Amino acid sequence: PSLIAPLATPVLIFYALMTGLEPAVLRATIMALLLLWAHHLGRDRDWPTTLAFAALVILLWNPLQLYHPGFQLSFTATWGLLYLAPLLEKSISGLLQGLPPTMIRGTATGIAVPLAAQLATIPLVAWYYNMISPVSVLANLLAVPLTGLIMALGLLAAGAGLLWLPIAGFINAGTEVVIELFMGLIVFLQNLPGA
Repeated sequence: PSLIAPLATPVLIFYALMTGLEPAVLRATIMALLLLWAHHLGRDRDWPTTLAFAALVILLWNPLQLYHPGFQLSFTATWGLLYLAPLLEKSISGLLQGLPPTMIRGTATGIAVPLAAQLATIPLVAWYYNMISPVSVLANLLAVPLTGLIMALGLLAAGAGLLWLPIAGFINAGTEVVIELFMGLIVFLQNLPGA
């Protein structure tokens, strides 16, 4: 455990550099580094302060990022996750009373997290892109878990490919099925009336 922060730091920095240092990636990288090192040093992990510090670092590096839609959407979505998600989760949990506690918690979190990010960013999306998609919350609820699965399979295939290439090919065949499911789901939702 004591090596997690020192080993993860260069990986996170490499990832940020490889993805082009976009505002959302910079925010995520800075926050991850701060939270990792806070845990490593035995300090309290404070999400609001970490979010504010990430904004400060990015704006000191380039003050014009404040006007970048990616910067605004990333920080707004994260704010929604930090402040709106707990409130929504509590409300949704109250509506699901009577179900098993683990099902309540999983369902409430699964709905609250994408809904919070979506609600927080709706004004900016409307401003920058002149549209609001009524199916976007449903799309996120269904697509985000598939995205996580696609990423996990991709990482697994990359690691397996270093050991034996045919294993990576087998994993990638499964990944292709999940990607096709993901794309089919998105096309279906996109074609819904009013979407």
